Amino acid sequence: MAEVSRADLESGKIVISDRFVDSSIVYQGIARGLGAEIVSAVNVPGIGDCHPDGIFFIDISEQEGLKRKKFQKKLDRIEQESIDFHCMVSKGYRKVLSGRPEVIHIDGSDSVHNIHKEICEMVEKLILTKERDD
Repeated sequence: MAEVSRADLESGKIVISDRFVDSSIVYQGIARGLGAEIVSAVNVPGIGDCHPDGIFFIDISEQEGLKRKKFQKKLDRIEQESIDFHCMVSKGYRKVLSGRPEVIHIDGSDSVHNIHKEICEMVEKLILTKERDD
């Protein structure tokens, strides 16, 4: 965060991240039982005051998500977890992201083409909004 993302943000660049602190809070804090508050607190020194302008939450049922992953040749250790674990993750994301204005909810049951199109449109909207605000 300090070495790359913050420097890029300060120079006016757009930073797109595959995951941010919410993933740690959900996977380690909630699904692994370490405590959401503890995981969140541990991340504060690293992220400081950097917070995303937009968070894409691609919402899909646990069963459908796992079904789609099964087509990969190799599943990682998280993907090999039980359906109960994946249910905790799914519920955790819904809880952590609930009511936050920066969260952009995407229907993950839609086609890959439509999901991609919606994300591209929303990224463009975020960029235009940010440019207007600056």
